[in-house]
Amino acid sequence: MHVHFGQAQNLQPNADVRIAGVKVGTVVSVTPTTGRTDAVLQIDRQYVPLRQGTHVITRVKTLLGETFVALAPAPRSAPAIPRAA
Repeated sequence: MHVHFGQAQNLQPNADVRIAGVKVGTVVSVTPTTGRTDAVLQIDRQYVPLRQGTHVITRVKTLLGETFVALAPAPRSAPAIPRAA
């Protein structure tokens, strides 16, 4: 999954992706661009498909600023996000 963040200065590859505190994936790559940060997330198979309307935000995990990605899933009745070809 490819996502864009307005600000994600401390986000690093191999950071956790979590839903309700449970690790569901990993950040594969992080690319800072002008005015935003692009990240590629790998979501474990049992948590796919994510639904349209899922919120993706960064959170700080430690006092040292270690960052992870938190997903707030949309309802199961929402349409699935299509897989990239």
